[in-house]
Amino acid sequence: MPRFKTRRNKSNHRRNYGHSYNNRRRKVYGPKLAKNKAKVRLIGFTVLIALILCGLFYLLFIADTFQIKEFRISGSEKVNAKDIQSNLEDDTNYRLLFLQTKSIFLFGQKDTEAKLLQSYPSLESAIIKKQHPSTIIVEVKDRKSVAVFGNNDKYYSIDGAGVVFEKKELSGVGETIFNSPETNLFISPETNLFIKPENTINAFGLGTTVISKEKMELLLKIMNEIQGKFAITTKEIILHNKSSDLEINFNLLTIRTKDGWDIYFNLDDNVDWQIIKLGAVLEKQIPAEKRGDLEYIDLKIGNFAPYKYKNTPDSVDTVNKD
Repeated sequence: MPRFKTRRNKSNHRRNYGHSYNNRRRKVYGPKLAKNKAKVRLIGFTVLIALILCGLFYLLFIADTFQIKEFRISGSEKVNAKDIQSNLEDDTNYRLLFLQTKSIFLFGQKDTEAKLLQSYPSLESAIIKKQHPSTIIVEVKDRKSVAVFGNNDKYYSIDGAGVVFEKKELSGVGETIFNSPETNLFISPETNLFIKPENTINAFGLGTTVISKEKMELLLKIMNEIQGKFAITTKEIILHNKSSDLEINFNLLTIRTKDGWDIYFNLDDNVDWQIIKLGAVLEKQIPAEKRGDLEYIDLKIGNFAPYKYKNTPDSVDTVNKD
């Protein structure tokens, strides 16, 4: 019995020792192995993400698929499409790290639109669109000349927003715009509207706003009525500015007619009412055959429209109270 018991005890001892050893092994090596597996997974995931990002980077910025290859330019008769394309190509070449690319995703539309308008003052607007994968569409609009603007013996086309956008050579068949005998300049055939400031303004570049859009709209409204409704041919419009500021600060203007008489307006007052007064005085008090004898009609004075004939002593012959 004791002998058998001894063997039994030894067998139990072995089993207990083995169980304790396995427990120690599981406790000591189990967490390390799990931690190593987590690191391997993390590294693998990181490498996968890096490969995906590199692939996207290559596809979007390096691969030929999204490289800008074509420009479609339309809308301008004044600016050559090749010149516009040359500007665009300068803005589509990028250096990304040590790589040269023309990726459509790097192209900045708004910056290029502003650059085109600055480079070409004759353009009123420029709209740029991307057509993926590799085409740039450019739609531009030319400024439309509504008059000739003269300053310091230089002449420019001016648009309805009061922006001067190209130099003008006044020559050809038309109505003379100056009384000075030494001046041999003529209104261009496409327009019979000439504007000049009373006092020369500071030097300016093309693309400069010399007359505010609001005042330019009033001025064109007046001229539409005078030349259209009243059939009066004009020679020039004189803006009575008091300073040489670039954007002409004026409220009084003189419209000089072909027949040599003047019409005075005040843009700070009701322009519609001044036009009504002009129509009334021309219809009721000044026959068409006597307009050539006029010196001026003054529309600046409230409800009155005093006018004066040449070679008469009185400055005001009649007033209009209508």
